[in-house]
Amino acid sequence: MVECDATCPAHLNGLAIFPKVQKVEIAGSLRRKLETIGDLDFLVSSSSPKIVMEWFTTQPWVESVEAKGLTKASIRLKKGFKADLRVIPEEQYGFALLYFTALKNIVLKFGKGLMISV
Repeated sequence: MVECDATCPAHLNGLAIFPKVQKVEIAGSLRRKLETIGDLDFLVSSSSPKIVMEWFTTQPWVESVEAKGLTKASIRLKKGFKADLRVIPEEQYGFALLYFTALKNIVLKFGKGLMISV
């Protein structure tokens, strides 16, 4: 079982206990604790992304599915918020969490040859 951060919205806590999920974290502006948040970003590690995507996009709190691919889904919640989910392999989780949480000016440097050693 994975524990979800205390700031994780209650209606998405199911990600933390879903059997196919190894890790789940809030990413993006909510993780950075910005004053305004455009959407909810969740990052999950799993070896079964298709199953996780299906579960995420068919929950009762989903108003509509805006996009759904192999490793990314965007939904509109019944409360009006947009939520994005990224599912990645366990071995890429640390970098992905940094990438999907960092400010845009930091992320742009990754594309210009900046490397992270872990």
